[in-house]
Amino acid sequence: MEWLSIGEVIGAVQHRYPSITASKVRYLESRGLVTPARTSGGTRRYSRSDVDLILEILKLQTEEFLPLDIISERLSAQFVSANAHAEAVSSDHVTRPPGPIMDTEQYLGRTGLTRPVLEACQDQGLIDRLDAQGVVIGRLVAKLGEHGLEPRHLRSIRLSAERVVDLVDKATVRPARDVFVEGAAATVSDPRRDVLKLLIDLHTTLLMSVARD
Repeated sequence: MEWLSIGEVIGAVQHRYPSITASKVRYLESRGLVTPARTSGGTRRYSRSDVDLILEILKLQTEEFLPLDIISERLSAQFVSANAHAEAVSSDHVTRPPGPIMDTEQYLGRTGLTRPVLEACQDQGLIDRLDAQGVVIGRLVAKLGEHGLEPRHLRSIRLSAERVVDLVDKATVRPARDVFVEGAAATVSDPRRDVLKLLIDLHTTLLMSVARD
C-alpha cells in the first residue's frame, strides 16, 4: 500500500479544494472522521482511501452544506470498515491507530442511549468501541429503539456484517483500473473498499426489493 505525507495529501486535494490546509486535515482527525496511520516515530501517513474520504467530506461540506456530525453518519458505512482494516507497511513500520475514545458519559450524551441500552449493545457485539464509529452505531440503535427494536433484535445484523467482511477477505478481489485526475497524482482504487461499497449497495437494494414484495 502507498502511504502519503500530510503535504502530499494537501497536494492531491488542492486541485479541487484550494483552501484545504494541514490544520483542516488534522481537525477532521480530531473529529474522528479521518484516522491516519502512524510510523514508529509517530508521523502521520495517509492512504489513497484517506484522500478519497477527505475529498468526499469536503464535497458534502461545500456542496450540500452538511455539518460534520451528519457527514460522519453518512460516510461511516462507506469508509470506516475499509480504513479500520488498512494493512501495515513493514518497511515503514506504519500502523493505523483506532479513533479517539470518549468516556461513557460523553458517549451517552452524543448518542442518546441510556447506560442499560449501551450495555445491552455491548453484550450483543453491536458496540465495541466508544469512538466516532461507535457514535454512529449508537445513534442508529437509538432511532431503531423508537420503533420497538432492541439490541437483542439487532445481533443478526452484526453477524451478517461479519459474514460479508469475511466473504470479501476470503475472496480474490481484483483491483479496478487506476483513476487519473488532470493536474493531480493518480488515485489507485482500493479493491477491498470498492467491493464493500458494492455489497452495501446490493444489500440496500435487496432490502428494498424484499420490503416491496
